[in-house]
Amino acid sequence: MVRFAITTKEFLEKRYTFAQDWITNVTKKVQTDSAKKLLNAFLIHSLILGGED
Repeated sequence: MVRFAITTKEFLEKRYTFAQDWITNVTKKVQTDSAKKLLNAFLIHSLILGGED
């Protein structure tokens, strides 16, 4: 599920409108602590970089 969230973040950067809802829903569904930490770290990192490579 985390990999799908990463892919969806890439869609969001390309301005696909469904992406933010999908990220929000996946964030609510992630269950393990390690997956939560990974997803949160990725999303925070993406915000800091502003979606730039």
